[in-house]
Amino acid sequence: ATASLPPKASELWRVLRPCGGALVMVVRSDELAGERLLAWAGRGLKNAEIRSEKGGLEVLTVRRGPVPGAGQWTHLYADSGNSASSGDQLRPGPVRVQWFGRPGPRRMVDRHEKGVGPLYRDGRLFISGDDYLVAVDAYNGTVLWERDLPGSIRLGALKNCGSMAAGEDLLYVAAADQCVGLEAASGRVAKTFKLPPSEASAGAEWGYVATEAGILFGSVTRPGANFRVQDLDTQTLIWRDFQPVVTSVALFAQDGRSGRTLWSWRPHEGVIVNPTIAVAGGRVYCVASTNPETRDVADGRVSVPELFARPAQVVALDARSGQVVWRTSLDLGQLQHIVFLSCARQTLVITGTRNAAVGDAERVRYELWGLDAEKGTVLWQATQRPVPDDILDGPHGEQVQHSAIVGQRIYNTGFTLELRTGRPVEGWSWIKSDKCGALTTSAYCGFSRFSNPRMFDLASGRYRSLTQVTRPGCWINIIPAGGLVLIPESSSGCTCYYSIQTSLALAPRDAP
Repeated sequence: ATASLPPKASELWRVLRPCGGALVMVVRSDELAGERLLAWAGRGLKNAEIRSEKGGLEVLTVRRGPVPGAGQWTHLYADSGNSASSGDQLRPGPVRVQWFGRPGPRRMVDRHEKGVGPLYRDGRLFISGDDYLVAVDAYNGTVLWERDLPGSIRLGALKNCGSMAAGEDLLYVAAADQCVGLEAASGRVAKTFKLPPSEASAGAEWGYVATEAGILFGSVTRPGANFRVQDLDTQTLIWRDFQPVVTSVALFAQDGRSGRTLWSWRPHEGVIVNPTIAVAGGRVYCVASTNPETRDVADGRVSVPELFARPAQVVALDARSGQVVWRTSLDLGQLQHIVFLSCARQTLVITGTRNAAVGDAERVRYELWGLDAEKGTVLWQATQRPVPDDILDGPHGEQVQHSAIVGQRIYNTGFTLELRTGRPVEGWSWIKSDKCGALTTSAYCGFSRFSNPRMFDLASGRYRSLTQVTRPGCWINIIPAGGLVLIPESSSGCTCYYSIQTSLALAPRDAP
């Protein structure tokens, strides 16, 4: 107990960790102690509670909640709809180092393999490495837990789908033929989820992972479909033109606690394209091939032209029953390198790429479609020239950029479109650098790799380098969430000119 109070309640609030940090003060009581303590707490502490205890003591308790306006990043592309936007209210401006440290590069996936990105939920940062997982307090860098998880390494995230999802109190992680539900607070195994018996053929693996409204969603991939071996052959398959994407033979849903299978669904003719699986608004969406020959590909890695040799089907399933809500036939036959699907604000956006003859040269072109998520009707189609467009067989991801949806706008490299109409938006557009990496966004900012991590004002295009001595990873790695900019170490294996390999968190310079 103390007889005197610290000079500044606001300083105690500043150092109190958001998302659960607790302060308890015990003061010797007199007839004015409660009033003085309450008045002092009112000058900087929020939600303070005071109670009288035996022995003439007054006890003040404060528990800090989330940062106002903080966003989450619970799936590979921010949410189960793949928007690549956290919605965090972080504003463009100067930042300061909140913390730096573990994990370092030792157990991380080589940056060229474009592994699965980190997740954030309710103050915890979850990071996937080489058959290794670690949870870190996002606000002070404390390692909360770490563990080995054999079979959980997932490479080439852009050619596949998310293999981790952060639920309310469980972290779901695909590992070989199962999905492990880990307690978010401790890392202990709470439940091991198995493939549905009807879909568990020899060697089949768990592909897609998402969670929404207490349901765990998954997919069944063929043996050898998921990229796991870190070598030059894998890098070629991930980086270069005309390379295959990972597919699934079935989608399914399970109760996120008990593991009871709710439903499973298979397309009539072909396979499910993993980078196009999304969950939003009580529905599961995907693009399914109608080419029956795709079912004969033993490892489930199928080239984009083969997938779409016949018109594809965009499918909406009811998330609770698995019943088909609608199907829309869509000719995606011109696509060659990649295809993604995102859902936001009742709109589906399909993004794909191809090489096009422009005069006497070949150039990269992005093809995008917008569909109404409620009815499946095609709203628009747009061909866009990316910047740059002259780098073929792009060694730094020029032909495989994932779109980000912020509010009513779609952002990609060199163009910005209206979400519901596909019409170009005049003014500034984000342009990727000559380095690897993908665009991540919050409500007001964009983030991507140049030589160093960079923050953009989405309204004006003004930017600032966030550090001068580190580099982010080669895919999703800069996470705007929790009122912070989180950049876990993802430069492992890099021989470039960057002097520090570390995880770090950045906070607005004026953050309380």
